[in-house]
Amino acid sequence: MLVIGMFDMLGMIPLSFTDANWIAPNISHTGYLFAAMVFWIFCYAMSRYSRFLEDYLHTGHKR
Repeated sequence: MLVIGMFDMLGMIPLSFTDANWIAPNISHTGYLFAAMVFWIFCYAMSRYSRFLEDYLHTGHKR
């Protein structure tokens, strides 16, 4: 589901070039920067949650 959402969000950036109200020289940079920031926030949050779960459940290799 995230992959579909990410492609949909990235697909909106080139689509914004066709709208006369959004035409600007830096719109592609701003759009891709926003998409990168959203992606980084989601990845960072998932990694922190994963670390929390591993510490909470004490998963690890026991010998």
